[in-house]
Amino acid sequence: MTINGSHTKYLTPSRRLLYGSLLALFVIHNPSLEASIGKRLSLEALITQSQNIVSGTVTDHHSYRTEGGKYVLTDVTIQVEQSLKGAAKGSITVTLMGGTVDGITTTVIGSPQFCGSERVVLFLTPIVEQSPMRSYRYALIGLSQGKFEFINSESIRSAAVNADLSLLPDGSGASLPPGGKEGLPLQQLIRMITDDQRREVESQ
Repeated sequence: MTINGSHTKYLTPSRRLLYGSLLALFVIHNPSLEASIGKRLSLEALITQSQNIVSGTVTDHHSYRTEGGKYVLTDVTIQVEQSLKGAAKGSITVTLMGGTVDGITTTVIGSPQFCGSERVVLFLTPIVEQSPMRSYRYALIGLSQGKFEFINSESIRSAAVNADLSLLPDGSGASLPPGGKEGLPLQQLIRMITDDQRREVESQ
């Protein structure tokens, strides 16, 4: 399996449950799509809504059809370099709606693209597969809003900016993804995550 390859794979019963979970997360975190990919999520909202935040490198991806060929999903493999929130480590799988199978591409508006060896910061929520091992895979919070790409070793930029996607304004009236086209320092995100975790502990 290569990063540029596509392999057809049909869903087992556990993967049908996975698709149902992924679809539910898509609706929960993107309730008002209209002509955009949903409401703009601030950096604070991304941090709060994420159970896991990681920085890492894309090592592989493959797409497959659901049973009956009605839907297409893509699994992206990430080698975690740093767990910024939560306990994800090692190699993890992030599942997206859409992908390319047998030369045919299914596009989901707002779903990000991944390429080989790309370094990313991802805002994630876990999906538990109903398998004997109860293995975890992850879904992005806010689709492209939940993926940030490294500009350099110290700065990151939202994939929603790079894809030139339109967002509905949030409560403050802002509609550009956090950091905008210039991006933001990774250390700023780490400080905000630390502050959020401290407040969570203090509130208990």
